[in-house]
Amino acid sequence: MRDERLRVGIVGSRAAIPCVLALVRRLAAMVVRLDGVVVSGGAFGADRAAHVGALDARGRTWAILPCGAPHITNPTDEHFFPNLLERGGTIIRPFADGVPIRPGGFQRRNGVLVALSQIVVVAQASAKSGSMNSAHQAFKRKREIWVVPGPTSPEFEGSWKVIDEMGGVMLRSEKAFERRLRELVTPRPALEGNELRVFEALGSSAKHPDEIALETGLATPAVTTALLTLALGDVVVEGSAGLFQRKVLV
Repeated sequence: MRDERLRVGIVGSRAAIPCVLALVRRLAAMVVRLDGVVVSGGAFGADRAAHVGALDARGRTWAILPCGAPHITNPTDEHFFPNLLERGGTIIRPFADGVPIRPGGFQRRNGVLVALSQIVVVAQASAKSGSMNSAHQAFKRKREIWVVPGPTSPEFEGSWKVIDEMGGVMLRSEKAFERRLRELVTPRPALEGNELRVFEALGSSAKHPDEIALETGLATPAVTTALLTLALGDVVVEGSAGLFQRKVLV
């Protein structure tokens, strides 16, 4: 399956705490507002909140299941998936028809979920969990990982490991995450030469021309000229203290 829209994978605990579930629903709705697709694993907890958040926002969501048709993740949950389909969701089964849930099935499901996603959110993860397996697969595939922080408790031990050991970005605010998503959906300008090198050096955080010069190897005057060209082209903006960053469309 190929889809050119923004695709955000959301994973987390089946026993995620209420405030995390509420946040996941809001993040899913945010993805929908940007015409994106919410990708999750169809389980209870954080997965369910992701799917429901997308559907309630009248958007698209893909549920990746660890088995073949007609099996489902939770046999006692027979009504959710027909409802998901009726509301415009999609079920993806990377297994042949008739294949039940087997050892390793969830790990393979997680790999497909990560492969289909451009960016992955870990909403809550203990040290040994399916969410951590998804995080490890995202790390190996060089996917950008955002992590919902929590208390220093066993329920969030894996979340902190993703931040400390895998370079996961701490989701400090919903606005910061939305800015990042908007960067992903904003068409990349057709640039070349010094302008392209400077643009690539700019991320979501503001930088001084001297810092950009160090990162690109360009002389500061060349960086300044490129920044002026990019600013005139409405590609970057200058903030306080002479710092520059990519323009985020609102």
